[in-house]
This record gives sequence, C-alpha cells and structure tokens, in this order.
Amino acid sequence: MKKIKAFIVAALLFTVFLVIFEISLSYKLYTDDKSMGMWNSAYKDRSYEAISQNIGDDTMIICGSSEFAHGRNSKYHPMNMCAKDSKNWMTIGSSYNQTLLHGIAVGSVGEQMNNKKVVMLLSPTWFYKKGISPEHFELRFSETEYYHFMENKTIPRDIKEYYAKRSEKLLSKNEGLQSKVELCNSINLGNNDSSIDEFRYNFYKGYARQKDYITVKTSYNLDHKLYGKGRKKKYANKHKIDFKNETMLKKATKLSEKKSHNDFTMRDSNFSKLELNILGLKGSHNKDSWEQSKEYKDLEYFIRLCNSQNIELDIVLLPVNGRWYDYTGMTKDKRTVLSENVKKIASKYNVKFDDLSKYSYDKYLTSDAVHPWNLGWVVINERLYNFYKGGKS
Repeated sequence: MKKIKAFIVAALLFTVFLVIFEISLSYKLYTDDKSMGMWNSAYKDRSYEAISQNIGDDTMIICGSSEFAHGRNSKYHPMNMCAKDSKNWMTIGSSYNQTLLHGIAVGSVGEQMNNKKVVMLLSPTWFYKKGISPEHFELRFSETEYYHFMENKTIPRDIKEYYAKRSEKLLSKNEGLQSKVELCNSINLGNNDSSIDEFRYNFYKGYARQKDYITVKTSYNLDHKLYGKGRKKKYANKHKIDFKNETMLKKATKLSEKKSHNDFTMRDSNFSKLELNILGLKGSHNKDSWEQSKEYKDLEYFIRLCNSQNIELDIVLLPVNGRWYDYTGMTKDKRTVLSENVKKIASKYNVKFDDLSKYSYDKYLTSDAVHPWNLGWVVINERLYNFYKGGKS
C-alpha cells in the first residue's frame, strides 16, 4: 500500500511540474527572416510547431532526404542559387527520410497547405523491395506530427488507416513508441472513450510538444547564430536567375573538374572512400531491383493525401550516377523500371512528374553515387523554380 501511495504522489508531483513547465514555455518558433524554412535539421523536420508556425501564404514545401545537406557551402544549393524565392521554401528531409514519413509531416499541416505547393524529391535508393526499414522509420518518426496528422479531420479515414497500420508495424521494435501510436489511433480512429486513455493521450502529446520545442529552439539558436547568417551572405545569389546561362554553367563545370579525376566523374574526396573496395563493389547490385517496392504504395497514398488537402504536387525523380550504377550492376534497364512505375502512378492521379533520370550520365552531376553536385543542383533548382512560379505544365 505504501508503494502505491508513493507512486501516486510521485505521479501527481511530476504532473504538477509538467504543468508549471508548460506554462513557462512560449512555444514561439516562428522566424521573422524565414530562415527556419531552409534550415537543414532533423529536429525541425520532426517538429510540428517548427513547420506549422513558419508556413506563410507563399510557402512551398520540398520533401526529400540527405541531398539537402550537400552543397550548402556553394552558389548552387537552392538556398543560395534561388535565395530570393527560397525564403518561401521549406525543406523537410534528412538522411533516411522517405515517402511515408513525408506523408505524416505534410498531413499534419494539410489544412495550412491547402491550395499551396509541395515538391517530392524522390531518391531512387528508397525503392528497394522492402521500402523504408523499421530502424530508419523510427529514427525519423515524429510524435507531434503524427498526433496532428491523425487529428486532421480533412484527411479521409482510409488514408489515416493506411498510415496507422504501416506506422504500428514499423515501430514494432520500439514498444514504448508503438504503444503511443496505438493509443493515438484508438482515440482518433477507434471508439475509445476511456477518460484515462484520453488523459494519457493528452499527456503524451503535451510532453512530445515540450521535447520538440526545447530541442528545436536550442539547436536553431546554436546553428543559426554561430554560422548560418554568414554562410548565407557569402553564397547567396543577388542576380536574376538564368539556368541556361553559359558562363554560369561553364564555371560550375570547371569547379567540379578541378576536384574530379576519376572515371565516374565524382568528387575525388568521395570517390576515394569507394576506391578502397573498388573491386569488391563491382557487380554488388547485380541481384537488386527497383521493380517491386512498398515505396510505390507509400507514394500512391502520399499523392492521395495531397489531393485530399488540395495541394498541388510535383514529383521529381532525382538522377543517380549512371556510370557508377552500371559498374555495380544496377544497369540502365533496371533503373528505367523505376521511372516507368512512378510515371504510371503520377499519370493515374494527374500530378506533375519531372523525370531527371535522363541526366544520369551527365558529367559532374553527382558528387558521389547519388547526391547532387553543382550542375546537379542547377538541374533540380530549375524544376523547383519553374514549379513555384508557374505550377503544372
């Protein structure tokens, strides 16, 4: 009995502490200079407050993964090359982000994004048979975004049920997080009218909000104030954008040529890591295929989600280093299947599709096997800019 009383007292004291702590937090994550949007941070990506507070009338969300971290200290990254317009762009994605996670993020702010634009930068490496792994899904999963996704009454029930089922399964190795998701699903999709479960749900949601706020606020202040502003001033483009400018293209090419002296036209510093096992990597993708993948269904539900929120969507399939993928056994005929499958899905739902795989053999397009280099960003930026300015072609 004493142990039970002690537990109850401790629980009450902890709850009082959290309430007082909650009152002391402002939850202000809005940035007047719009720097939150292009800030490359997994903390921001997983924070409903950081995203929702920084959506304006002209916001365009760009979903992707690790490519956003490449080329930031160059004139060709979208935050620099498209400096004026990218103030209204918000990137969501870092290593291991994939379509399912982006659906949760976009759906959580779906009502705010009504009649706005979203770009999905599809990485071919997402489309292996099993799709996103449980480990990577758990790593990038956002509690706060999931709560708001499920509370968004404008998302059709069958779409929510798909995300609920996928999320519960992918979080099976994390019982604590999985139980929170199951509780959220039972409150929002089931007939759970338990007052205790409602209290637990609101407690978990409030605690997740506090964690997000503290981590985002702390990380943003350190990252932005220490070097973010200076970097922006140094590389930001102050001239009119011309993606066909020969002088600019030649300069971007020469910058890469100076740092590339290998048959795969990669950056030497990146190729040197692969070169250590160059013979062992030959044909290493012979048995791999992008023909069938759970990612295709995740993509289809992402498109349906965007359509339900009246979001204008552009799907951009990123190029890879064709020379390298041929060497490792993922040959052009195997890669073409991916383009064809995505095209069919995009056509089915009448959404814009930019297939950049045709650039996979262009020199100096990628700094390694997949990540965009100077010329690669020029090609991607042109699609981002044109979609933002014009919309559907």
